Amino acid sequence: MPDRAGVAPRTYRLFIAAAIPPEPLAVCRELLSTASSAPPVVAAAGRVRWTRPENLHLTLRFLGDTDPALVTAMETAMQQAAGAVAAFPVTLAGAGTFPASGPPRALWLGTTQGREELTALASALDTELAVRIGLETGTSPFHPHLTVARAGRGEPAAGLAAAAALRSATEGWSATFDVERITLYRSHLGSGQPRYEVLASIALPS
Repeated sequence: MPDRAGVAPRTYRLFIAAAIPPEPLAVCRELLSTASSAPPVVAAAGRVRWTRPENLHLTLRFLGDTDPALVTAMETAMQQAAGAVAAFPVTLAGAGTFPASGPPRALWLGTTQGREELTALASALDTELAVRIGLETGTSPFHPHLTVARAGRGEPAAGLAAAAALRSATEGWSATFDVERITLYRSHLGSGQPRYEVLASIALPS
């Protein structure tokens, strides 16, 4: 697909993720509305960027800038990896930050149920992508999470206020849904929030 200048890009910015179905997405929307409406967070408006609910997803593998010619091989790798894990339930609960200590840069919702399956699925993807396109596996341990906000550099107070509001909002909160597909997305970056385009979607066995 051509970019805004009408020139086909040399690379696509890609990632593989599990989407959040509409009903739990609505529950997440309400949670983020509550957290972002807390007075200290409102006072820091513009210094914390909350993810649009429609962009929420559980990332299984971030691929970054990638040759578009590899998309077909990636879809094959996804098909093979999907066979390793049957559809399974995931429960979102609790909140945390990256880094775990110090000024937060990213805020996330944690997972309780489904952690083992998400980890197995991510591992299967790593293996298949390495075999089929020579992509090196990640060096960091896989940590299933749902990123919901990012704080700007040099904004420690805003990040800490947002993290406190998110943790407060998640007390006693949870959302459960079934992961039935994995999806290859292309990120379209520009001013404001990114737009995600679906390039391939693979069903997990039932």
